[in-house]
Amino acid sequence: MADIAGLLKHNYKAGPAFFAVHTVSQLKQWPLEALDTLGNIPFPMRYDACIDRYNAVEWASVLAEVGSSLASAEKVILSGAPAFAEELHALELILADVLRCPVVILEGNCFCEPYDSDGSRVVIVLGDSTDAIRELGDGNNDLLVCLCENVPSAMFQVSARALVLPITPNCWRLSHVIFHRLLRTDYDALSRHQLQDFNGWSNDLSQPLSSVLTHMMKYILVRDIGAFDE
Repeated sequence: MADIAGLLKHNYKAGPAFFAVHTVSQLKQWPLEALDTLGNIPFPMRYDACIDRYNAVEWASVLAEVGSSLASAEKVILSGAPAFAEELHALELILADVLRCPVVILEGNCFCEPYDSDGSRVVIVLGDSTDAIRELGDGNNDLLVCLCENVPSAMFQVSARALVLPITPNCWRLSHVIFHRLLRTDYDALSRHQLQDFNGWSNDLSQPLSSVLTHMMKYILVRDIGAFDE
């Protein structure tokens, strides 16, 4: 276990320089108290297993990967902090409405059936929770997606593929209007105006949960990702 007094003394902050010099294997040993001092996640990130580090990536890239993985997944597992129970259930309904695979919320000590190495799973964590990490396999078929404000311990419990999507502080709630709009997402909703709006949005840093889910749904429904570049 890392020395918490020594870590706090350095006053580390989550940023490009920090993730460039700290490996996931190192950060996995950090206590929660030290992770909490790192502050907000400043940009979307993808885990690179070859160098055991997280790298900053563009929103369009991570959302395309999430959408593609969800569209081809054989199971989607949702987990998160108790404070996000309402958002987890909303996300379950939204994804179950558009995906062809089972979508389940992992609650308490309930765990899914043993991992099938031939299948593919997507685990989505809201806030921080390591309960669902054991549901991931060691191969490249599975994907961990962390939606979070601050640096979560879950992002360091990965063995292969992982993405981190930063959510703007205090912007987790889904209104009834947004929820029903997402629940009814279809191809007709993907107007050219909305696609252009996405291109202007993609270079920002953290985003509200409603915006992230809206664009994630677009990538699920539009399998030809190249359509967004026209």
